[in-house]
Amino acid sequence: MSRTPESPNPQPADSCGTGICGADVPPLIGRTLTGTGLTLDQAARVLLEDGTSPPALTPIQRRLVEEHAAHLDAA
Repeated sequence: MSRTPESPNPQPADSCGTGICGADVPPLIGRTLTGTGLTLDQAARVLLEDGTSPPALTPIQRRLVEEHAAHLDAA
C-alpha cells in the first residue's frame, strides 16, 4: 500500500488510478480493433447493418465503434 499527495488513501502498489494501465492492450492498433480481427470500419458497418455491436468488444472499443458508426451514418 502506498500513499501519495494526489491520493491520501492507501492504494495497492499495482493499482491503476486512471483506468488505463501500461500493461493493458490498446483498443486499436492502426485501424484494427485488438482481439477482434475487425477493422474499425468493419465493426461500424456491422453496427449499422445489424443494429448490434460485434461481440467481444471492450467498453472503450464499443464506444469507438459507436462514434465511428455515427460518423459514417452522417456522411
